[in-house]
Amino acid sequence: MSGSEEQLYITSTQIRDYLFCPNILYNKYVMNIKEPVTMMMINGKERFEEFRRKGRRRLTLLGERRIKPDKILYAEEVYSRELDVYGVIDIIYWIGKKAYIVEIKDSDLNKAPPDHLYQAVAYALMAEETFNTLVFGVKIYYSISGRWVEKRITREMRRYTKEIIREIKRIFRGEYIPEPRLIGKCRSCWYRNICFPGRYGVKQREEKGRHKVLKKT
Repeated sequence: MSGSEEQLYITSTQIRDYLFCPNILYNKYVMNIKEPVTMMMINGKERFEEFRRKGRRRLTLLGERRIKPDKILYAEEVYSRELDVYGVIDIIYWIGKKAYIVEIKDSDLNKAPPDHLYQAVAYALMAEETFNTLVFGVKIYYSISGRWVEKRITREMRRYTKEIIREIKRIFRGEYIPEPRLIGKCRSCWYRNICFPGRYGVKQREEKGRHKVLKKT
C-alpha cells in the first residue's frame, strides 16, 4: 500500500518499535541507522513461518481445541486510511460476527509487553476498516512458552493506540527528537552506543542526520 507525498503511512512494525523505545524508531527511520540482521533474527523468522504454515492445515486455531473459528484468514494485508496505517496480520478469525486478531511471537514470554499488545490493537483498528467488521479482542501466542495472552479491546486501548500513531507522525515530520533515557533494556540494545554515544555513535548521528528536526517543547 502506498500513499501520496502528502500522506504519511505508518507500519505496524513502526508502532511496535515506538512502544519498545521511541529512540529505536527515530534511529531506524529518521536517521536511517539499521541494526544488522543476525542469525537469531533469521532463525526466529524461519520458526515463525513454519509455525504459521502448519497452522493453515488445522481446523482449530493453532491447535487450540477450545477455539473453533467459523472463518480464518492468514497473512492478510490490512490498512486504515483514516489513521494512515497498514500492516500484515498473522491471523484474523471470526466466531459468528465477532472478529479476533492473533499475533504469533517467537518468544518464551508469559505476558504481553506494551509493544506487543498495542501492535495487536493497531492491527485490530486496521482490520475493522479493511473488512468492515468489529474486532472484539486480540490474542498473542508465544510459540516457545506456548502461552496465550488474550485481551478484550477497550475504548481506552483504542484511544491510546491512536495517540501513539499521532506521536510517530510527529517524529517523522521532524517536530521533535525523542530524548534517550537509560533503562535496563538498554544494555542489550544494539542502538545503545548511538543513544549514549562514544565516538562511533556521535559520528553515526552526525553523518546520518539529514532531517531538520525540532526538540519537543
